[in-house]
Amino acid sequence: MNPLADEESNLARELAEAAWQRLRAIALNVSRYENFVQLGPGALLPAEADADTTGESEQNPSRRFEGLALEFLLMNLSEAVQPENFRLLKTLFEREPAGLGDLARSAAVAELLVRERLGALQQAGLVERNYDTGQFALTPPGRLMVQFVLAAQNLLLEMIQQQLPEIMPQSTKKAK
Repeated sequence: MNPLADEESNLARELAEAAWQRLRAIALNVSRYENFVQLGPGALLPAEADADTTGESEQNPSRRFEGLALEFLLMNLSEAVQPENFRLLKTLFEREPAGLGDLARSAAVAELLVRERLGALQQAGLVERNYDTGQFALTPPGRLMVQFVLAAQNLLLEMIQQQLPEIMPQSTKKAK
C-alpha cells in the first residue's frame, strides 16, 4: 500500500470536512438570519443556472451542488496557499500553540495583519483559537496541509538540485 496515497486521502477528507464546516455555518446563518436569501434544495447557483441548458441538474441531483462544493473547497485551499498565510501555518506547525504577538514577530508584520490572516485561516478551517488563552493552533486539516506542502517542497528541492545544474550549468555556478 502506498503511504502517500493514504496521506492524500486523509488530506482530501480533512479539507472536504473543513470546507463543509465553513459552508454549513454560512448556510445555517443565512437560513436563520437572512430570509431573503433562498437556496432551496432544487435551486441552482447563478453560474450553474446559466451553464445548465440541458436540465441535467434535474436528472442528476448530485450535480446541483457540484459547483458549490468546488467553490468552497477552492476558497479554503486558496487561503492556505497564499505565501503569507502559509508562513503562519508553518510557524504554527513548528511551534504550536502560539500567541498573536509571537506570530507577528516571527512573520515580522503588524499584529493587525496577522489577526486578519488568522481570521481567514480560521474561516477556512485550518486554524483554531483557544479564546481562554488567546493561543492559536492548527486544526487537523491545517496540519495535513502543511505536511503536504512541505513534502512537495522537499520533492521539488531534490528535483532542482539534481536536474537544474544539467539544464543551466552556468546559472548554478554563479549562485555558488
